[in-house]
Amino acid sequence: WARRLRPALQARLGATVLLTRDSDVALDNEARSAVANNNQANLFISLHLGFSANKADATSTIFTMKDGFGDTEPQISGRDQLFLPWYLGYKLQRQRSMTAATILQQELSKVLPGGKFPIRTAPLAVLGSAAMPSLLFEIGNLNNTVNAQTLLDNEFQTRLVNAIVDAVQRFSTAPPATGN
Repeated sequence: WARRLRPALQARLGATVLLTRDSDVALDNEARSAVANNNQANLFISLHLGFSANKADATSTIFTMKDGFGDTEPQISGRDQLFLPWYLGYKLQRQRSMTAATILQQELSKVLPGGKFPIRTAPLAVLGSAAMPSLLFEIGNLNNTVNAQTLLDNEFQTRLVNAIVDAVQRFSTAPPATGN
């Protein structure tokens, strides 16, 4: 998915697109968001093919970081107040992350009518330390036979990639929310 999305974003938006991994190499969650942070990304999208033990589940889900994650951090004072613990990076851009998720949901609904793309929050490590707007898009359910076949369909993949590109384009021109 990411390998199809990268050239589409580059061609249509002239965007610089970095993949956190470009091969089947294990990379922990913090390292993935570190790639985005170190390159000062404007948006971080983590793509995942879903798997549910429930074979009937055919939902794709858009996740943002759960609000309040890490609220029990120790009180910081003095000079150290300038620094935010890595696991609280998401707090600075939480509202923009929700905006990006909502735009993605809208664009997916346009190209895949009848599809369900709920926005949920969860304490996801890959999003927790991202210091830019970020979301995780879990696509389908590989344990659902129909979903697995659809995910392999070239036309479906093209429509999905185009929806993501449309969402990124809309997000890039959306005004920032007040307070961010």
